Amino acid sequence: YLNDSLVNFYLRFLQRGRCALTANEVFVFPTYFYTRVSQFGLNNATNSNTRAYRRKMWSDLKGWTKGVDLLQKKFLLLPVNFDLHWTFVLVCNPGRAIEWSLPLNNGSNCDDGMSSKDISSAKSPILPSTPTTLSKKAGNEVNVPCIIHFDSGKQFRLHRPQVIFAHIRKYLTACYEATTKESCKDSFYFNSKTLPGVSPPVPVQPNTKDCGVYMLELIERILSDPPIVDETFVETRRKQPKSMFSGKYWFDRRATDQKRVDMMRLIRSMERQIETVD
Repeated sequence: YLNDSLVNFYLRFLQRGRCALTANEVFVFPTYFYTRVSQFGLNNATNSNTRAYRRKMWSDLKGWTKGVDLLQKKFLLLPVNFDLHWTFVLVCNPGRAIEWSLPLNNGSNCDDGMSSKDISSAKSPILPSTPTTLSKKAGNEVNVPCIIHFDSGKQFRLHRPQVIFAHIRKYLTACYEATTKESCKDSFYFNSKTLPGVSPPVPVQPNTKDCGVYMLELIERILSDPPIVDETFVETRRKQPKSMFSGKYWFDRRATDQKRVDMMRLIRSMERQIETVD
């Protein structure tokens, strides 16, 4: 079982040497971040997903992403660790959801007349039924917004995708509200329509301890050869979910066994470099 230190170490290594995306395209959160988001306000029995709640969330967490424009990234990657299990989430094109949504609500002044600040019970006034419909309104750009949960141990039922999606959407809504003008704050929020979620089939771990290695192997394949999240991808999600991350993203236990060997060699190599410098 990999601990947070090893996972964060290898994620930094991937970003510096194995990532095909630039820093402007992707942001990888540290392992503790999702825990902070999911546990925010946990001891407050009266908390709800209100504007005030999200404002406090942003105030407490903004230091983690200082100087980073999250909503302009192509991908946001969040490792998830609880109940002794590792999974991760890939948020795709979050800014595209905002771009497509606001024009449909007279985005020139962002005033849609909503009075409720509680999005947990509000109906979405934003998006038409499908991302495909929206892409026709967005010009030549075909990137579509969605959120993907990768879990190599689905059979254990430890991480519920819908709960994870809800926490991340809430945080992204807080981010949007903190970085937009007052008249726009009620005109958009991230929910299951503006940022649909999916948990596709991925390689399955054969035991209870290899979740971290499976997660890092899949993250490395995605960062080195990012998926094209477009209309075709969305249609695949609906019609052929088993093929979403097949082919170059699929692997067996031999790859994860090799991953452990490679990580150990990397750590020992860095230890020798440090000893040489000393």
